[in-house]
Amino acid sequence: VNDGVQIQSSSFVMEEFSPTAHKFGLALQAVDEGVLHLNNPLGMTAKLALEYMATSPACYYPDIVLTISQNDKTSMEHVISCEKLAYSFQVHIATMKWMEHVEPGNFTLNFRIVQHPKEEKSYPFRIVGYVLAKPDYSDTDNHRDAYFNNVENSLVDFLM
Repeated sequence: VNDGVQIQSSSFVMEEFSPTAHKFGLALQAVDEGVLHLNNPLGMTAKLALEYMATSPACYYPDIVLTISQNDKTSMEHVISCEKLAYSFQVHIATMKWMEHVEPGNFTLNFRIVQHPKEEKSYPFRIVGYVLAKPDYSDTDNHRDAYFNNVENSLVDFLM
């Protein structure tokens, strides 16, 4: 459901990263940092989650440090890393990370790529979805399928 959400960025580009499966994502095109402007149209405080592509145990995506800016306040840093996945076999999946609450209205996601200067990753950081959930939503499962059990008065947008 994409109802009233505005996404603006000059740092991210919508791309089809899997033509055979017709999967799309917002790819971070910047060398070291990027910004994504979003809007919470729910009329209430909402819990934010990002869904992004990851691989494990080998990591083909860059590590990211994310902060959220809204109403002249900046959140704590959130680290997004493939290395946090605990698979013993090779996977290439979309995974979700719950962040914090955002107020109604516009907010900004600030991304900073964290890697050694000579370390090249195979793929750019890709966002494939996000969720704005009711503040009391329990995120213990950390997966989008669990989210749909509590979808009333929430917003979800999956790009894939």
